[in-house]
Amino acid sequence: MAITDLGQIDNINFADDKCFLTIADQLNWDDELAHLELLEKKLMEYVLFVKSGELVETNLLAMGKQIVIKVVSRFEIPQEIFLKASNQISAGLKENKIQFEWGALRS
Repeated sequence: MAITDLGQIDNINFADDKCFLTIADQLNWDDELAHLELLEKKLMEYVLFVKSGELVETNLLAMGKQIVIKVVSRFEIPQEIFLKASNQISAGLKENKIQFEWGALRS
């Protein structure tokens, strides 16, 4: 699964009192605008998955847990994009009581 696989949740896992919904971002940042637009679409699908109740219907372990959407990027995220986008994304998700984490894979 990957950021380009719209309509699918890339990964779901649980740790302590949290349910992590992970987006696997394999794209580079050569086309920043297209990358951010795709990320926004994928994030909206994840939010709808949570808000519709489908997450809990398909994963009873998620009931009562803090939901965290985590984007794991293959490529380092440009600092300017990271600061601007992560603040906007976090604010939008906070309205839905969803936490947000974003980082690059460590090699």
